Amino acid sequence: MPLRLGTVEYSLRSNDVILRRSEGNDRFVIEGSLTVPTGSRLEVESGIDVLIENNSRLEVNGTLVIEGELNNKGTITNTSMNTLDLRGDYRGSGHMRNRGRMLAGGSFFLDGGSFINSGPGCLEVEGDAAADWAQLDFGSGRTIFKGDLDCAEIEGETGDNVTVEGQFILKNSNMTIKGGQYKGEFP
Repeated sequence: MPLRLGTVEYSLRSNDVILRRSEGNDRFVIEGSLTVPTGSRLEVESGIDVLIENNSRLEVNGTLVIEGELNNKGTITNTSMNTLDLRGDYRGSGHMRNRGRMLAGGSFFLDGGSFINSGPGCLEVEGDAAADWAQLDFGSGRTIFKGDLDCAEIEGETGDNVTVEGQFILKNSNMTIKGGQYKGEFP
């Protein structure tokens, strides 16, 4: 049975929700909007990828755990310090506004769109990250890239609390580097 957005949102009002993979439901598509309320937890188990369509919105005020891939063509707003925990890859051509805590256990790819870290926003990326034709602002919250950060044709700034443990590669970009720690080399 396909995963229904309205059923998930209604259930989150009073319960934690776990989406399990079964025959015919290997994708959870958000067309419209979905809010994970404060105090609620939505967990999307392995084998289900999450897709946010164009002109659609995901707001995380509670806890969201995604074992698979998150593909964002719309807008994500994360305000939760309880964590947006993405254990697979993030692929975005939409917009991400992070005022909470986001963990990316896989790789982090932006192809257009934007990633804005504001306020106490925290981003930790375990794998490599790449941004092409995107707007980046890592703000003053903690931002850690444990792999390489490869940026091409981007606009933005690093903030003053960024760590890149691999190589930080900038190609044809307008990036203001305010501070941080860069353990790898600038090739």
